[in-house]
Amino acid sequence: MKQLFCTINDSSSEYVWNTWSDEAKSMLKNMTNELSGIVTKVEQIEPSEQYGLSYIANTIMTPNLNSSIKEIANCLYMFKPSEEIVLLQDLLFDDFGASELHALFSLLSAELCKDRSCTISFHSPIESETADQGFPVHADLFCSRVLFNVISFMDDNDGGDILLLSNQQLQKAMKDCEDMPARAKNIIIKLLTNRSHKDKFNEVFDLMYRQDSWSYELIQKIDERLMRIPTKVGMGYLIIDGLWLHGRSAIRGPVHSKRLQRLVFDNKTTLSFPYVNLSAADNEYIDELLKKTHRLNKKSKSKSLSFKAKSILPNSNIN
Repeated sequence: MKQLFCTINDSSSEYVWNTWSDEAKSMLKNMTNELSGIVTKVEQIEPSEQYGLSYIANTIMTPNLNSSIKEIANCLYMFKPSEEIVLLQDLLFDDFGASELHALFSLLSAELCKDRSCTISFHSPIESETADQGFPVHADLFCSRVLFNVISFMDDNDGGDILLLSNQQLQKAMKDCEDMPARAKNIIIKLLTNRSHKDKFNEVFDLMYRQDSWSYELIQKIDERLMRIPTKVGMGYLIIDGLWLHGRSAIRGPVHSKRLQRLVFDNKTTLSFPYVNLSAADNEYIDELLKKTHRLNKKSKSKSLSFKAKSILPNSNIN
């Protein structure tokens, strides 16, 4: 396959959108019947990590399906996402729906670990929630750093706009945040732009959103720079996690576990990133900040510290 995606020519759009190439779409159509019959189960594939669950396809593939999965996996492995985001739409079509995409991601997750130096890839389950107040832009910072997200289910007009922020825009927001210490900024940048042997979501999230001294100001600076994209089924994006941050505004109603299909893996580009480990002094610095914040929060009940607080997503139509 020459290319997995192609650009959609739409001069009226604010952004550059992509979709399956004709060759990829034809291949997916031919795979639909086999994909629709595949059953998956959730397994713990990385016991020591917080996010080690993955859907595993319980099937023996036919030679044709196996060949197609290898070809798509090779395209994803060789794909070179730069610092620009790859925005995608119309990824579901005809009989290739949410169930078929789910099976495809499960098969790709297993295939991407074969003979490609990718230590771990997974098709990560999404937890359902009865109520939602959105999720601020963040980096997942799994050990693997390519993130392929697709919206596969929505209730009618449930909101939940896609929120995106580039690493460059985050750095500008932090630069404008006068109360944020240079050390905190440097730790965030270091973790976002390098690989790690362990998930580093909590460290970056805590420094951005759980600090009484600067989090609310940083949230305001971030909000000025966000990309906000109304969501529809079949829409998604492919990013190097950390070079882009992602999130969503509040969904009206419950969050369904089938709303998002998420494939996480490494490819030839991200495997070249250097590894970084925080020093003991940096870890102590983060711990002390959180202890201080916790003490202040118990006294003042500061709104800037709540994971679900409206202040995390200003102007995001949270009901």
